[in-house]
Amino acid sequence: MKKKNNNNNTKLRGPKISPGASLGFILLALAFIGLDQWSKYWVITDSVLQEGGQHVLIDGFLNFRYTFNTGAAWSFLAEKSWGIYLLTGISVIASLVFLVFLIRSSGWPKFLPFTFSLLLAGTVGNLIDRIRLGGVIDFVDVVFGDWHFPTFNVADSLIVVGMIFLLIYILFFEEKHRNSFMTDERYRVRRI
Repeated sequence: MKKKNNNNNTKLRGPKISPGASLGFILLALAFIGLDQWSKYWVITDSVLQEGGQHVLIDGFLNFRYTFNTGAAWSFLAEKSWGIYLLTGISVIASLVFLVFLIRSSGWPKFLPFTFSLLLAGTVGNLIDRIRLGGVIDFVDVVFGDWHFPTFNVADSLIVVGMIFLLIYILFFEEKHRNSFMTDERYRVRRI
């Protein structure tokens, strides 16, 4: 996160990586991955769901119903035999990118690395399913009248919430944080 300043003798760098914060947010991501995997284990061991039934949480709105998706969102690429390999590769790359961003942002305000921990957990949660099962277990079923949202899971929810948080950070907080670093002498390094 180095950026040149107007002064040719100095350059701007963001906060240093915090090993403790990095570890804490990685552990948080692991906890979210555990929650996702536990929820999917519950789905595949629940006899009602395995027999094609459902658990109604809010009548006419929210149910648990087992589906197996070999594609991405809205079953994108589900019909392609090579789709699972492409989606697995994308998930591996995205997981590594989110891990790097989580570590590099660990010295920034905690909202940012928290956001990357959500994205990392969601991506890894679905990656585990793709590698282990050849598809993703989905079970959260939202219906409103004639409208039926595609069934999703905890990992999908983590990715969506993480992307919303990242967008909020970029739109409302990033510039403010960058400006605070530009005016703070601790983040300036003299060039030799």
